[in-house]
Amino acid sequence: MISEVDFPLVKIGPASMLKTLVVGAGLSGLMIALGLQDSRDVAVVDKARGVGGRLATRRTDNAKFDHGAQFYKLKPPLREMHERWLERQLVKLWFTENQEQHFYAVGGMTTLTKDLAQDTSVIVNERAVGLERKNQKWVVTFDSARIEKVDEVIFTCPIPQTLEIFKMSSLAYPAQLSEVVYSKALVLLIEDSPTPFRFQAHGYVEPQNSSIFSVADQQEKGVSEVNAITVTLNAEASDQHFDSPDEDVIRQATGELQKLYPNFEPGITQLKKWRYCQVQKSFGELFAQVSDGLYLAGDGFGGASLNGAARSADALSKHLAHLNAHPQFIDVITKGKKKWPTPLS
Repeated sequence: MISEVDFPLVKIGPASMLKTLVVGAGLSGLMIALGLQDSRDVAVVDKARGVGGRLATRRTDNAKFDHGAQFYKLKPPLREMHERWLERQLVKLWFTENQEQHFYAVGGMTTLTKDLAQDTSVIVNERAVGLERKNQKWVVTFDSARIEKVDEVIFTCPIPQTLEIFKMSSLAYPAQLSEVVYSKALVLLIEDSPTPFRFQAHGYVEPQNSSIFSVADQQEKGVSEVNAITVTLNAEASDQHFDSPDEDVIRQATGELQKLYPNFEPGITQLKKWRYCQVQKSFGELFAQVSDGLYLAGDGFGGASLNGAARSADALSKHLAHLNAHPQFIDVITKGKKKWPTPLS
């Protein structure tokens, strides 16, 4: 359930249930919310206009583009979600490479998070800007001046964004969190090419020795009804040109694309930017507990890829469910010497 105005956020469950706010409506945040909804009263909030995070789909008048994750590989962390999406006919096999199955979302990758959001409370267009511990509660302030009081807060947005909130709120956190590194990404969306070109048998290729990381044919994949190409620059090129004018990036990138594929002629092109695209150096644990009832999770902990995000979400959900069933462990974690534990099995 997605809405823009619905406060207080956490209000549905019995008074005895813990009130939990998840910040970030990407894959990790929504999986955590679903995993905790039987033991907690949970809501998810996101600063964007919709859910998905890097599961992002862009629509133009004629075309449709996935411009974040292009697919997910079928591995154990995502198997339960995969079965759900498969049963609901939301995903199809795109291609198999090195014995790994790559699945795409028929309506675009953002439909996967929209599906998860149907089963939890999600508020969009609300940016968390402040956090304070008061009377055994977390007081969360939003840029709209709204305030929410909850028992637990779970941040699943990119770690640098979370740390900015911590700094503004004068909250201490382990220095190791500052060492997590993300790459940037510049993404070209090309439609209406006068000479459509088949880049690969299945429509996806990662060129070697090029500033281009990947080329994804959205029509060949089955997402767009018309010719639409997503071109992602590699981490080095994206970092180097991230602040360059869009027209310069587009000119250089399309030039590189034509070197690789001389018969291709680009059509209408727009540029998208990801400041925090792929984790290059993760935290080293599957989640972090910064204080009583304050947690961080996501691909910065589980590792790059959607499976990494799912791995972290599953670990934190199971950990919190374990604490709910065995409250004696709370003293070990919050009062003992180890403040940022590895997940309990």
